[in-house]
Amino acid sequence: MKVQDLIKEQKNLVEELGVYFHNLEDMSPLSARIFSLLILIGEEGTCFDELVENLGASKSSISVNLNLLQTKGVIRYFTKTGDRKRYFIISEDYIINRLESKIKEWKVEKTLHERILSFKLKKTNSKIDRIKFNENYIQLINNVISNFENLKKSYISNTLKENNEKNN
Repeated sequence: MKVQDLIKEQKNLVEELGVYFHNLEDMSPLSARIFSLLILIGEEGTCFDELVENLGASKSSISVNLNLLQTKGVIRYFTKTGDRKRYFIISEDYIINRLESKIKEWKVEKTLHERILSFKLKKTNSKIDRIKFNENYIQLINNVISNFENLKKSYISNTLKENNEKNN
């Protein structure tokens, strides 16, 4: 594949992913595009000037959004020996934090449905099928929470294993 074709495909992916993460996460459109580009670049990271060049945004806009993403713990930077530039990558904790956020959201929803079920049980004229829906939904939420917690444990275990293998 030609270099020009790869660059074009990368730009298209950055835009598509940017829209996705802007809608999914609490990110500005530019933050979402920075995040998307960092996903595509991977562990080698990219420096500030490359972000400005690749995204076509002003230096001040890139700087503000990099600071925002760092503050939220989404990205981090590292330096290379003999190089004064900072290279940005996705934070190792991003996936863990995202899973924890999803677990918290589902727990809130579970609590609400438990309150709904409790309310329905107090009503004397409540129909059993309406109660069954809530019971089934609470069970579904329990399964979702359990699956997210297992994913988190598995991710942490695999990440630790990979880090140990890199260091040995």
